Amino acid sequence: MSEISLRGYVDYIQDRLERDAFTEVVAQCRHVLETFPKYTEIYKLLARALLEQEGYQDATDLFQRVLSADPSDFVAHVGISECYHESGAIDQAIWHLERAFEQVPNNVELQEEIKRLY
Repeated sequence: MSEISLRGYVDYIQDRLERDAFTEVVAQCRHVLETFPKYTEIYKLLARALLEQEGYQDATDLFQRVLSADPSDFVAHVGISECYHESGAIDQAIWHLERAFEQVPNNVELQEEIKRLY
């Protein structure tokens, strides 16, 4: 059996996510979490895949878990904002986008999205 580093495995999962293989990403992430249950990078990938599959509540829970470990995580704030937006919770979506904007204040796309939600 061949071995792969954890970083290599994460890169592989990210590649699958970029290729829209969401079902595979979910399965691979759950497999990694069996061995590394506190690895927040995997939670973000899993949440992003679930978000793309319109599993907004599950994705929100996972992004919230990431934010519990790192309250300033940019990806988690943007992701959870999208979940809230899709669920109709616009105030929460704006709040999280504002937290992401605090991390990257020169992001024009983020500025435009905040304006759009207002």
